[in-house]
Amino acid sequence: MPFGAPLESDRVASVRKYLKIELKQKIRARKARYAAQNRLKALPRIKHVYVNANYANPVTLNKIPSGPTVYQVKDSKTGRLDYFDKVTFWKLLRQHAPNIKNNYNLMMALPSRALFPNPLTRTGITTRNVQRVIARPKPTRSAAARKIQAAYRARKSH
Repeated sequence: MPFGAPLESDRVASVRKYLKIELKQKIRARKARYAAQNRLKALPRIKHVYVNANYANPVTLNKIPSGPTVYQVKDSKTGRLDYFDKVTFWKLLRQHAPNIKNNYNLMMALPSRALFPNPLTRTGITTRNVQRVIARPKPTRSAAARKIQAAYRARKSH
């Protein structure tokens, strides 16, 4: 063995130390992944909501996107339902409640505290009046009539 070369036991010890560190990192990563999954599982289920086809967002004046999750905000005084896309909702929320950074923090926020004023009615929006939903446009009468006619024609041809 050349002078200054590490002993065999030193190599074994360094490999063991490396394996121990690697194992701890894997355990920490697994723990973080499970914590994230549990936070997601704690969120309430997302409902499907049918909205009038001519509904426009009161802030951006755009149609609400059908498909991705939007935020349904109910005015506590008037009962009006407004639908905000993710970007608009979080812009409004961060202006007045900068500590709420994700949906889990939003759900766990104090339910009676106003998060931000409703842009239309200026009344305070609380956590209990916010719900994540998937918005779908209501089928118009003509669309429903087309479906019925198509089904009738398909049935008649058999």
